[in-house]
Formats: sequence, structure tokens, C-alpha cells
Amino acid sequence: MLRVLFTDSATRQVGEIGEWGEVRFGEAVRDRYDLLLAQAVIDLAERPRRRGVEVIDGRVDYHIRHSLPSILKADRVGSARHLVIARVVGDALWVLAYAHDGMVEELDDRIRQGEGEVDRDP
Repeated sequence: MLRVLFTDSATRQVGEIGEWGEVRFGEAVRDRYDLLLAQAVIDLAERPRRRGVEVIDGRVDYHIRHSLPSILKADRVGSARHLVIARVVGDALWVLAYAHDGMVEELDDRIRQGEGEVDRDP
């Protein structure tokens, strides 16, 4: 399994996703969505070329819906709408960004911001 490292941007984005979901759907839904986001990263770290992965310009783009089967049915969310954008660097999976599957215009900016943070030492 690869080590998992998060850019500051990705850490901030996952917090924003959780806050947004909690305000709109409540704490229980936030907890289930946080679990799915975490499971998606674990799944990628275990097998970065797994089903559902797209490799684009050396990046790993993975829609979290592909990790739903890894979650107990009681803990699943009704709608999984985010992608994990990552890059494998040596023995590490760098999580660069999270993106809503409907935010295509903002996605490139998030990826560039995360990519700029990978050059730093973990």
C-alpha cells in the first residue's frame, strides 16, 4: 500500500465538502460522506490502477462512487458526487484535490494548486 500524503489544498477542500454537507444534510450524512471520501483514498493507495481510475497527464482521477461497495450498506450515502485527484510519486499517493463532478470549470484551478504543493517535502 502506498503512503498517503495530502496537499494543503486537498485538506482544505475535504473540510469544505464536509462543512457544506453538514449544513445542508446534517452531521450523520457528513460522517457517512467523510467515511466514503476516506475509503476512496484508501482504495487508491491499495491499488492506484483499480477499476474506475482514469489516468490523465500522469494524474489519477477517481470518482468516489467506485468505492461505495467498500462501505457497509448502513453507512453508504445516497449520492456520491466527488472525484479524488491524485498523483503517485515514488511510494506515495499525493492527494492533490477533491472536485465535485459538476464543477468542471473550477477543476483545472484546483489541480494546478495541488500540483504546486507536491514539490514540497512531506
